[in-house]
Amino acid sequence: MDSNRILKLQPDEVNKEEFLVIFCHYPFILNLSAKIQALHTFAALNQQEAHFQAVFSEGNPSFPTLPTSHELKLKVDRKTLVADTFQWLKNVDDRDLRKKLMVEFKGEAGVDYGAISREFFLLLFEELIHPDSGMFISTEQSTGIWFPSQVTGPMENYFLLGIVCGLVLYNFGVVYIPFPLALFKKLLNVKPILEDLLEVDRVLHKSLQYILDYKYNLEENLLLDFSIHWDNQQVELIPNGKETRVNVGNRERFVAAYVDYIFKKSVEGPFGNFKRGFYKVCAEEIVRFFQPQELMDLLIGTDDYDWKTLENVTTYKGIYNRSHPTIEMFWEVFHKLPLEEKKLFLRFLVGTDRIPVSGMSSLKISISSLWSMTENHFPVANTCFLTLFLPAYTSVKSLREKLVIAIKCTRGFGLT
Repeated sequence: MDSNRILKLQPDEVNKEEFLVIFCHYPFILNLSAKIQALHTFAALNQQEAHFQAVFSEGNPSFPTLPTSHELKLKVDRKTLVADTFQWLKNVDDRDLRKKLMVEFKGEAGVDYGAISREFFLLLFEELIHPDSGMFISTEQSTGIWFPSQVTGPMENYFLLGIVCGLVLYNFGVVYIPFPLALFKKLLNVKPILEDLLEVDRVLHKSLQYILDYKYNLEENLLLDFSIHWDNQQVELIPNGKETRVNVGNRERFVAAYVDYIFKKSVEGPFGNFKRGFYKVCAEEIVRFFQPQELMDLLIGTDDYDWKTLENVTTYKGIYNRSHPTIEMFWEVFHKLPLEEKKLFLRFLVGTDRIPVSGMSSLKISISSLWSMTENHFPVANTCFLTLFLPAYTSVKSLREKLVIAIKCTRGFGLT
């Protein structure tokens, strides 16, 4: 069965196209939880379909063929993470992109039950958004990154980046990418506005707002025309823009053209490729369920850290329960850690320091014991099952020292 049809109403179970009603035409009938469930259902059905196609031939299901993998397997070297990933994506069949992603780091043991993929995405995007990658521009006053108007690397990289972002969403991951809300608006065909510029260039936003609010002789006092300087180049917003002065009568047109240039005209190449790659993985009819802010939160998570909730939802195994002396010391130490070390703890245990849109309560971590552990051992994390193996420390000092060392020094799977 075509998995897209699971999200369509079929009156009287009759497969007639004229009766099909697609939910995404009426997204207001679904709350965020239902939208997320629809997305996950779509992905699960596609992965299930890939499993059956891997076992049975497409031409004649009665005759099994040598099974191909129902998983999308990626093996990468940590030292060449971006290059390995992009080269791999160039050779992946389009149909395979909707299989379940399984990542393996070269030279490391471990089966990817989700944790390895989470670390892979985290490390990959750390490199991609770094200024040295040259893929994005930013200003000292901005909180986000944006596409350059002058692309210095292969344009294909933005297409591959879009595929990777699609894989994050499709495989239920979250990853920190400081994209502004404007990007998610554009993915959903919503036009960005002046306020969206706050995340890209706060000073420019303030200047444009100042022009709109200026109460004096704009043309004589500010001496502006319809030419601008953006991304190290001079641009005319309209034909003969250099000769067209900005005045009270046309300032709204000037600001609108400025915003349109930054968010649309200057990035048609890189964003167009990014969008094409993103929707090669994610079905656009499903993504349209979401509002821009919802889609943004779903992909990059939030930093709404509620540490008390994390404590409340944590479960205990082995010798531990909430009132165990070691557990009491653990939470005393944890709550006194600075924010950056708390985030390191999340990366250590969960594989990412971003919080799912469903909140801290969805993490469901547990703390357990191992009979072989002594106070001389460091805490160990099983990121696949969100389990912290904590030695039965008897002093706050020992617990704090070994916990901090563990969360700062451990990275990788099966490393010795």
